[in-house]
Amino acid sequence: MSEELKPCPFCKTSLDIKWVEKQSDHIGRIGYKVNCYSCEALGPFAFTEERAIELWNKRTNTSDK
Repeated sequence: MSEELKPCPFCKTSLDIKWVEKQSDHIGRIGYKVNCYSCEALGPFAFTEERAIELWNKRTNTSDK
């Protein structure tokens, strides 16, 4: 993992963020998601760990707007 995970955009924790590996999407493809166990937020589905990190780190809490 080359890039560090940013804190959860919803609950702001960085302590309970874990990988959820080998999740399948709605048509059964296997990939990766980042999971915050503190508030149960899930990052977007991605086919590589690097892309899952990139997508997680770009997320924002839309309820703040």
